[in-house]
Amino acid sequence: EYYGPSETNNHILANARALVVAGAATDNAAAVTAGMRVFRQWLPRLIMNGGFLRERSSHYQLVVLNWLLDAWHFLCAYAGQESADTQFLLGYTSRMVSAAQMVCGSQGQLLALVGDVSPDATPEQSSARLALLYPGRWFRPAQTPPAVEMRDGWFRVSAGRDVVLGNFPSGRYPPRYPTHGHCDHSSFVWIHGGTEI
Repeated sequence: EYYGPSETNNHILANARALVVAGAATDNAAAVTAGMRVFRQWLPRLIMNGGFLRERSSHYQLVVLNWLLDAWHFLCAYAGQESADTQFLLGYTSRMVSAAQMVCGSQGQLLALVGDVSPDATPEQSSARLALLYPGRWFRPAQTPPAVEMRDGWFRVSAGRDVVLGNFPSGRYPPRYPTHGHCDHSSFVWIHGGTEI
């Protein structure tokens, strides 16, 4: 899944997860080390400062978060919670959970689909898996979210029962890397009383 520095996308993180999980399960230090080398190389490129996957899909945010939490969970059992690698993954999962709060509702469900939908699992399955396997890490939203939030090109504006959720990337367009943003310069969904418009 490595296609050079500009063409590689989230798939390489699935490979890293497989190496860490399998390595931890079989006590194979070489596999764990290889997986962590991939994570350390690619997480800083694929996850932006605010915790969003740069590929511009609300669903892929949850898919990739599931992968990182899987790797973190197995690494905790293998190397301990205080290891440098475990703490490195925890930092990224924490940022991704925080970003997911912007695109999810009070029950942890995606508010709207912006960008592509992954064939790996439905959006409902992705959020339910997080809630089932990682209840201590999956977010507990605040009672009243902020009226306006902006992070990594994503925005959420709330007023009463209305929410506008979307993405407006900054910088060069189209980006020099693959995305799941439908090649749209901007995407948004207006949610009125629980109905997407």
